Amino acid sequence: MAPILVMIAVVAASSVVVRIAAVALEMTGVEARKARFQALSAFTGTGFTTRDSEEVIKYEHRRRIIMTLMILGNAGFVSVIAAFAFSMRAAGSALLVRVAVLLIALYCLYKLMSNKGLMRRFARIVERRIESSGLLESQRLDELLRMAEGYVVAEVTIGEKSPNEGKSLRESTLRENDVLVIAIQREGKVFPAPRADMKLRLKDAVVCYGKAEGIRKALGPARGAKRG
Repeated sequence: MAPILVMIAVVAASSVVVRIAAVALEMTGVEARKARFQALSAFTGTGFTTRDSEEVIKYEHRRRIIMTLMILGNAGFVSVIAAFAFSMRAAGSALLVRVAVLLIALYCLYKLMSNKGLMRRFARIVERRIESSGLLESQRLDELLRMAEGYVVAEVTIGEKSPNEGKSLRESTLRENDVLVIAIQREGKVFPAPRADMKLRLKDAVVCYGKAEGIRKALGPARGAKRG
């Protein structure tokens, strides 16, 4: 029975890892549905050749998440195969009991991971942990084009500690930091040349023009924000 328990534990841990990675990808600006698919694809090593994957791997911090998933996925796959092989060495009624326990456990795990309310609460906890750890803060600014005199076109994902999260472009400190917003991507939709009354929301991907330091001041984590 021990190999069955090991196998169940590995599958459960794998499900949690994929969910955490999906939340991390969402925090970098990837749409929720795409984040879940790409996280699962990278972990299982299947389907990670779609056009959407190009949007994931072209940014360094997203590549790190995907690489970690691939490594953990390979280790988890080997562990599951080994545990399954050992668990199937029984015969007769003992084998049937093990198969029944495995199927029941997998069904319960599926129902648990399919609970939208529970997964939303789990995602909020993961987001707070990642935000407080600062793991993604230094990677929130992705330079798309570097120009003369330190000016860049960059994409920034709005986080909870951004000083202008929840403010309209007019109310924000963008202008005083000489930052021009070119477009905002939100939930898969792109808003080019957004109006001054458009508010910046959590997880918005903002494409802007200015000096890198000014962009970080206006859209990055608030200075002096405490880390847990």
